[in-house]
Amino acid sequence: LRMEIKITSRETIKPSLSTSTECKTHKLCLFGVFQLNTYFPLILFYHNTTNTKGFSYVSTQLKKSLSEALTIFYPLGGRRGDLFSIYCNDEGAIYMEASVNINMEEFLNPPKLELLNKLLPCEPNKCHPCQEVLPQLLVQVNLFQCGGIAIGMCNLHILLDAYSCSAFLKTWFAICKGSKEEISSWPDFISASSFFPPRNTIGVRAGMLNINKDSNVEAKCTTRRFLFDSKSITKLESMSSSDETKPTRY
Repeated sequence: LRMEIKITSRETIKPSLSTSTECKTHKLCLFGVFQLNTYFPLILFYHNTTNTKGFSYVSTQLKKSLSEALTIFYPLGGRRGDLFSIYCNDEGAIYMEASVNINMEEFLNPPKLELLNKLLPCEPNKCHPCQEVLPQLLVQVNLFQCGGIAIGMCNLHILLDAYSCSAFLKTWFAICKGSKEEISSWPDFISASSFFPPRNTIGVRAGMLNINKDSNVEAKCTTRRFLFDSKSITKLESMSSSDETKPTRY
């Protein structure tokens, strides 16, 4: 499969409102201090819909809503100030758009694992030096020939794990589709550092943050695909029928 991706635009999306003075410094908890400087990757696929407004409209909506979401999740728009904190200076997230020369169906049936990284805005799993100042969040919106879209996202694992990444995405997409009432709760950026304050364990921290100097972490990474067919998904849905809200196939 000869897939070619061409980056068509790159810009910085800043929070829609400036972060207040009292929130300018986000203190990391103990686990954030020990976390390696690696990007957590995620790709979401959306088939072409009957939207007649075109990709330009979708792009504008994504960028505008991302700006508003960054105001709520304000540390994501900042940069790491030192080992123990994020400076919430509203520098923003990196937002890229790219065109893909094939249809989404060609890519997904079956998906080519070796091509997945091309849909991401940066290389995942790579360990960056702790002193390197990096954007907390990068997004790449990939437009396939059929009109389908794949949103590739990389966020530094220092701030977001899978659960908090899900919370951010729900907030972003609720704003994007004009359903802010679906945002059930606002993120708490204070409790973690108060419950698990960073400690000056210099030897342990040095070993954790400098692991990439003596070992090739990337070479030890393995990607695996777990495929759930339609029958399996339907069975899972029926098992959750007692829930108040019907679960999605996702």
